[in-house]
Amino acid sequence: MFIMARMVYAYFYHLFTNKVKGPYDATSLPLIVMPWDCDANFHINNGRYLSIMDVARVQLYLDAGIIRPMMKNKWVPVVTSSHLLYRRSIDIFVKYDLSSQFVGRTDKFLIVEHRFSIKGETAVLCYVALAFRDNSGVVDSDRLVEGFGLQDLSADSHPEIIDAFLKTDAQFLDAL
Repeated sequence: MFIMARMVYAYFYHLFTNKVKGPYDATSLPLIVMPWDCDANFHINNGRYLSIMDVARVQLYLDAGIIRPMMKNKWVPVVTSSHLLYRRSIDIFVKYDLSSQFVGRTDKFLIVEHRFSIKGETAVLCYVALAFRDNSGVVDSDRLVEGFGLQDLSADSHPEIIDAFLKTDAQFLDAL
């Protein structure tokens, strides 16, 4: 219920900020930690981070202009993995900013970086791999980047942190 209210907030924030974003730009969503986000220590519950990032990705899709191609092609995003690093807790009623941007891809996934910041200092960093599905299964990332206008998002070379993310994912899959 509360996440849906944040979805509505993100949509209206997108409409009224008049910030035209490109597909590679980071998008930003200012938020406040509410009581329903907290655990017994009165900071954001570790599971709530994932739900809040869902909201931020919807805003990213809106700001990057990829909602229309998603709807037209019936492409539905699915999180396949996420790696979070908690550097600092975000306490109740604290204002924070959640920035999100596309930072890489593989043959099947797009990779999004989420950064929770307080007064410009990163509190939580997360990388998320997204697969997009249609009625036929997982959509190849070449089709995605063409449909979304993300042609400069390389599948061959990544920053070192993205390579580490992908290597860790591969190791997790080997352990299954």
